[in-house]
Amino acid sequence: MARLTRYLLLFSIATGILWADQQTKSWVQTLVQNRREVVVLTPYCSLVHVWNKGISFGFLDHVEALWLFCSFVGIAVLFFVVRTHKDCTASCIPLYGLIMGGALGNVVDRLKNGAVFDFLDFHWGDAHFPAFNLADACISMGAALLVLICRK
Repeated sequence: MARLTRYLLLFSIATGILWADQQTKSWVQTLVQNRREVVVLTPYCSLVHVWNKGISFGFLDHVEALWLFCSFVGIAVLFFVVRTHKDCTASCIPLYGLIMGGALGNVVDRLKNGAVFDFLDFHWGDAHFPAFNLADACISMGAALLVLICRK
């Protein structure tokens, strides 16, 4: 795949994910910010209003600036990998785009708000999976599929 084509595909997907992430965060914030209770979507999924200052699932929330720096470094490394990886197939580029778009979505939140807005709450009875957002889902899906499909 030609380098220019790889970049166009990568940035198109990343931009689309960034846009979708910011739109969903804005929509959910508008929906839930004036409510005191959660918005129940199904018996197993609700919309909540959580500001995450740490990394995934709120871990290490006392070192906010470090995570912003790490996000920028991660995006730069991802770009470098796509640029230098000669065997990067057409099936891998969309996955890198998912990861990059998700990372950019969370970086935008950190720059605008000092924290990442998480709103999806999946639960079974009283057991709750930590709240997350579309950007987190894209990063996780992209990384998992990258390991499964593009390992070399």
